[in-house]
Amino acid sequence: MRNAFSSSFWTQCSRSFSTSTSGWARSGSGSRPRSGTTPRSGSGSGSRPNQKHLGGVPTRAPLSEASGKNFPSQGKSFDRYFVAPEVRKKAWDGQDKDTYFRDKYAHVHAQQRKEREERKKTSPYKAARSFTKNKIGRMERAEKLGLTPKKEPNILLQKKQAEADEANENIRRNFSRLFNESLEKDPRRQFIYGTGPVLAALQANKRKILALHTKDRREEIPEPISSICKAMKLKVECSVPNAHLNIMTNNGIHNKYVLEVRPLEKRQLVSLGSVWEQIEDNNVDSADSLTNQEIPENAKELESRLGSNKTVQRLPISEVEDGKIVSNLLKLQPNSSKKFPLVLFIDEVTDAHNFGAIIRSAYYLGVDLIVHTEKNTAKLSAVVDKTSAGAMEHIDIFNTPQPLKFFELSRENGWNIIATSVANGDKAGQAAKVQPSELHQLLQVAPCMLVIGSEGQGLRTSLIQRSTHVVKWKGFQDVSKLDSLNVSVATGLLLSKFYDNQAFDATD
Repeated sequence: MRNAFSSSFWTQCSRSFSTSTSGWARSGSGSRPRSGTTPRSGSGSGSRPNQKHLGGVPTRAPLSEASGKNFPSQGKSFDRYFVAPEVRKKAWDGQDKDTYFRDKYAHVHAQQRKEREERKKTSPYKAARSFTKNKIGRMERAEKLGLTPKKEPNILLQKKQAEADEANENIRRNFSRLFNESLEKDPRRQFIYGTGPVLAALQANKRKILALHTKDRREEIPEPISSICKAMKLKVECSVPNAHLNIMTNNGIHNKYVLEVRPLEKRQLVSLGSVWEQIEDNNVDSADSLTNQEIPENAKELESRLGSNKTVQRLPISEVEDGKIVSNLLKLQPNSSKKFPLVLFIDEVTDAHNFGAIIRSAYYLGVDLIVHTEKNTAKLSAVVDKTSAGAMEHIDIFNTPQPLKFFELSRENGWNIIATSVANGDKAGQAAKVQPSELHQLLQVAPCMLVIGSEGQGLRTSLIQRSTHVVKWKGFQDVSKLDSLNVSVATGLLLSKFYDNQAFDATD
């Protein structure tokens, strides 16, 4: 009995479900949709019921009415919660997507483009900047778009510009050849380069100055150089290409300034004269000569005769002028640290950079005169002037064709000739050996001349034997590995020993 009732109950439920479903789909009836919702379209689909109902559970027609059978409607049905799958329809269904958007929005794009063109006409350069960051590209793009007015080409102006460009190109190509040819026609031309040497040459005015070449404009020339050029009425070539300056200086460091000058005149020195007649008071301008007096033999006699405030103000020399030997007086720079002149003799230093460094140290340390051998010595070139930082223009430099005779005559006139040597004592001959610390005492009793030898072989033996003193410098390392200093460094150290220690103390 129980089983029969159960089977008949479930059979009736399934029939009622199928009948109610078909009736709902056929008549559109069923659970009443929530207010504010729209029933879904399509066959077999109904409105989706909301789980949160307002006012209780929505009602529907009884199953007995839908199916024609008299079954009581109790409980909730499954179909009111059944959700049919939703398939969205695309706007371009039935046609190509590109065609759909082109037909729908083409007129809008055309209108927007027209408006952009109108804005470009009012601000063409802003529109051109939007295409590229390059300035040339912007202008070319603007011209292609018609945003800038086209200028009519000036045929005559273009022809002149092309001729000028061709002429400049030919000058750049042939400048080196033309420059070398001009030097061959006039070999007595020299080009001093660098701001320091150029300014020193203008200030000293010891040679003939032809022109100043500079890369700067006229208003950019520094005031010391500019004022001197105006006072001398010197020809100034401005805005010279850097390539031309490099050719003039043989790729030297010119700092944008090259001075075209004549070489320094060669001055031949025969001997250094006696200074005992040229002793003057430092505090008065008149000469206090000591004529007809013998050279003192010691420092005490010299001190009693000179006093503490008297030094040599003029240096007598014998030089060659127009093939004749003449006597002249060189005015010395006042120097309270030494009473007698100090001369530097350079023998066969061939390197121009060493030669220039020696001249620089000599001028800075108070040397009054420089003498060098005529043969086997670097010439007084622009490289020497550059290395000396312009000191070559301020100090008197002589050469001597006969150094042995020069030594003998200067020694007879009371000069102390101090030779520098790293050789053994047997080559010194009768020359007395002195220590570097004793050089100051030698300069206090008589004029001194320091002799420097070449870079490799040092001082010649013939000159050492004709010197009055020989000095050697002691190092602190193994002599077998390194036995000497650079010639310019050794010269600076030895020249400093002619002064006492207080002479280099700063006063302020």
